[in-house]
Amino acid sequence: MHDRATTAPGSSRTRRARDPGRLTVTALGGGLLALALGDILLHAAAAQLTPSVADGLSLLLYPLACIALVLFLRSEAGRISPAVRLDGVIAGLGVAAVCTALDLSTILRAGSGSTLSVAVHLASPVGDFILLALAFAVVVMVPRQPARTLCFAAGCGLLAVGNVVTLHQLASGTSRIGSHLDLLWPGALIALSASVWLRPRAIRRSPLVEKAPRVLVLALVLTASLLILVLGNVRHVSPVALCLAGATLLAAAARMALSLHEQRALNESRQQQAETDELTGLGNRRYLLEELQQALAALPPDATQALVLEITEGMVVADLTRSKRVIQSLADAGILVSIDDFGTGFSSLSHLNDLAVGELKLDRTFTSRLQMGDTGGRDEDIVSSVINLGHALGLRVVAEGIERPEFVEVLTALGCDTGQGYAIQTPCPPAEIDFAGRRPSIEIIHKGRG
Repeated sequence: MHDRATTAPGSSRTRRARDPGRLTVTALGGGLLALALGDILLHAAAAQLTPSVADGLSLLLYPLACIALVLFLRSEAGRISPAVRLDGVIAGLGVAAVCTALDLSTILRAGSGSTLSVAVHLASPVGDFILLALAFAVVVMVPRQPARTLCFAAGCGLLAVGNVVTLHQLASGTSRIGSHLDLLWPGALIALSASVWLRPRAIRRSPLVEKAPRVLVLALVLTASLLILVLGNVRHVSPVALCLAGATLLAAAARMALSLHEQRALNESRQQQAETDELTGLGNRRYLLEELQQALAALPPDATQALVLEITEGMVVADLTRSKRVIQSLADAGILVSIDDFGTGFSSLSHLNDLAVGELKLDRTFTSRLQMGDTGGRDEDIVSSVINLGHALGLRVVAEGIERPEFVEVLTALGCDTGQGYAIQTPCPPAEIDFAGRRPSIEIIHKGRG
């Protein structure tokens, strides 16, 4: 489980200082060497009845292999998120629960003789269970190297099976040397060695393929833990296995809570990014729309169409289909849409009937000529026609560019609803505008209507 990379001769000292892979290989290699020596000594003196040097050498594998796993995880620590680490805890506890439920009774029955002899016999299967649980935790936490981690887990599994079967044979008096069972230990050595010497392939896998071992292991251990707890209610199951299965499900619940918290934080971050300009950090159009919706929702029911949004006629004609959809959504939100600069384009008047607008703003091009005294001509006919057209469609008509007070009476006579211009109100700061009260400064009072 070590990436062997080539470096320049001058950088070998830096590599030794930074790369924990050498220590990983050294620790695991030392453990495998000790196991092999212990097995050789054990077969050379098959009649041994008490703990020996062979037993001590064989047991060295477990602490050294655990150290190798810890070093390997430390080298990957920067890539492992807290949620994935919790997945590793779930996998480790679940595998330990399954092993304990299946083999703990067999292990305990095999314990006989002196206290030291019992401790030595029990140390191997217990060490196998711990190492196997850690190996599957690594499989879950480091999915980028499935071949290596699965080889390591397979080697640990072969060791566990071999030791448990051996203890079962010892308890029943059927143990013998030279059986097919002896092939499990060489197989375990080969699998554990392969976890070191397999070269990682630089293959870009899809996230689904990369996470497949993690999902499979977690699904199996959670299902097995649930079954252990269910079986504990109908038959005898080891209390240790029940505790480990319960801890597995509790860890899964904590993982779910952490996932919900991370998803909520991600949604809030995406919401902020969607509403904020990346360059300036200021609110964008989505933020403005959300603020408008909140402001409109806070208005009393009788304050309808408190906000007027102006859209130029040219903008509407440029993309009529989209304009219809947007204007309709704004109208549904209680926003009054006004067609600004009406009359300057050459759009079909039939479009007005398809748009959910509530106001027309007559362009100042027509009003400016009337203010210069050119009344009774075609400009006045155009203004009168636009006003009548707007009223026929149920729209409010606003005249732009009123600069002479006496022109207000002309527009009133033509039936115009409201107007704007310097003659009515000059530009002023927002604080000086009375938004709450009636606004006679921008409203033309009809004297001839009604």
